[in-house]
Amino acid sequence: MTPATAGSGISGTPTTTSSVHRSKAEAEQIKQRLAGFLRDELKLELSQDKTLITHARTQAAKFLGYEITTSTA
Repeated sequence: MTPATAGSGISGTPTTTSSVHRSKAEAEQIKQRLAGFLRDELKLELSQDKTLITHARTQAAKFLGYEITTSTA
């Protein structure tokens, strides 16, 4: 199983930086599929407390001590 809707990188590996411009419900589904892939294929677990879905225009995403935001040109 590959979470194709989450985006694909080299050799079909899922990317975690893909942008989703759809509903929060769809983002939740993608998160669950990605969690399943990581668990089943890579033996990794997503932290439910730390893996958040944010709205990029109103909220910064925090990753490895950085705050990732969007800007308009």
